[in-house]
Amino acid sequence: MSNSKIKILILDRFDQTEYLSLRSQNCYEIKMGKEKMTPEDYKSAQAIVIRSTTKITASFLEQCANLKLIISTTSGFDHIDLEACANKGIKAYFTPSANMAAASELCFTLISNLSKNFLASQKLIRSGSWKRELILGNELEGKKLGIVGFGRIGSRVNRIAKAFGMSTMAYDPYLDPENHKEEVELLGFEEILRSSDIITIHVPMTRYTKRMFRKNQFESMQEHALLINCSRGNVVSEEEMLTALDENKFKAAALDVFEREPVDPESRIANHPRILCSPHIGGATFESQAKAAKCARKILDAFFLENTLPQDGALPPKAAWFSEQII
Repeated sequence: MSNSKIKILILDRFDQTEYLSLRSQNCYEIKMGKEKMTPEDYKSAQAIVIRSTTKITASFLEQCANLKLIISTTSGFDHIDLEACANKGIKAYFTPSANMAAASELCFTLISNLSKNFLASQKLIRSGSWKRELILGNELEGKKLGIVGFGRIGSRVNRIAKAFGMSTMAYDPYLDPENHKEEVELLGFEEILRSSDIITIHVPMTRYTKRMFRKNQFESMQEHALLINCSRGNVVSEEEMLTALDENKFKAAALDVFEREPVDPESRIANHPRILCSPHIGGATFESQAKAAKCARKILDAFFLENTLPQDGALPPKAAWFSEQII
């Protein structure tokens, strides 16, 4: 291959159609698969495309002498050291719109499963029993849904909830009430905890959202309340959540994300009778991964071929994110 080609490393899972589209462009030299990379590949790469399984740290960047661009085909960005990127003049992007449908649909899959006692129903069938009176569930219509974090996914969850006939409330300290057009009641965090039948979390991982759900928050919830976390595992203190469940501070939880991933199959979190778990599949659909890969290709083309810096998905230095503690 010609040395004039732009070298791109794709380290993690990537949609095959978009991969072939990139390969067809003669201006790019593409190498895919983390296990295939050599020190020379990292040294010569001008762009790296990742998912959240790859951690971008200052030490990682030391091997990337010619790196200009990092793209994470994810809606989260806490696996990227943004300050380290800024210090080296490396632009960082993510694809926050790609998994809106997938993540919001998963959220309601988990809500429906918990509300209808689906796991208990399955166990009942497998045990040969048909005692439906033992697994009565609850309807969603008329229930109060508290949405913590009202960005792209949180606002989409709100619209789905309206279709179920739910009453919705949201907490997001960074939302401008003057420019807010969604049909939702804006409340404080504590009021959301006290008032909601179901609480669903959709916040990014920052120093201010880390373990924002702890003992005091669980004690503020209603005893019949359900907790859904499809954001980041470290937003919830798992040990304190387990204690709260055992003490009946709230009814049940559904988690797609965890403090330690993958989850130990022998852990309490994986085996608790009132916790429904899924293995971080919020963005794990064919469609969302195709959308994310398409976004990545557009960013690559704009950056290298059009000499422009796209605004959507651009990540500033870490210090610029949530510089004031509001929570």
